[in-house]
Amino acid sequence: MNHHLTLCAVLCVAFTAGSAIAAPAPQTRSMLAILSLSGPDAKASDITAGLSAGQGAAPPVPVPDALTRQTAEAVTALYNNRTADQAASPAADAAVTDPALAERVGLARALFRVDGTDALIRHFVETEHMKLIIAEVARHIDFSKLSESDKYRLAAIAANAQTELEENILNLSATQTAQLMTKPELLQLMAAFDTDAQRKLTDVRLHDDGKTDSLAELDIRLAQYQIVKQYESGQ
Repeated sequence: MNHHLTLCAVLCVAFTAGSAIAAPAPQTRSMLAILSLSGPDAKASDITAGLSAGQGAAPPVPVPDALTRQTAEAVTALYNNRTADQAASPAADAAVTDPALAERVGLARALFRVDGTDALIRHFVETEHMKLIIAEVARHIDFSKLSESDKYRLAAIAANAQTELEENILNLSATQTAQLMTKPELLQLMAAFDTDAQRKLTDVRLHDDGKTDSLAELDIRLAQYQIVKQYESGQ
């Protein structure tokens, strides 16, 4: 199983002079909203970001900084019609050559679909990582000067990059999981999590409105203030 993913395969959007632009796919429409002509707010996540969405319960996910930066570079390069060799592609894990390990990686990916990890990671990439990626792209491309066709083309490239990044992170995480667990253990977990209750829990996490995170953030800030206040008062 080869996990070396590239951004070479981009969505091809054909434009002719004076012709109407076809209706974009849902993911491209979502990306058009993220572009928003001025670039998104890319402030650092709060301390509790993702807490109520259950991110801490998911299998370990590699730090995405390099993936995020390289994806942004690739999106910019592909938009500017540079060749795939000139575009940086997200670093992926090496191809799995051990058949037994490859089988466990496949089982880990299946487990992620059953226990909700797949949906949660894709949701996190869409709502958090892509904001950072588009903010980086905005440093090289002035969104306010783009024509409608150029906006659509950039959104299509970014939407495809989002899918590639999701797969990359999931494959890296699945490989980590497969290296730590046996086939019987993975099968046992798949059977244990294949329940309506787990699917309901995943749905709750995906539709979290952030209120729990905000309240937890407030509690943490208050605790920090109390510690400093008590220390400075000599208590």
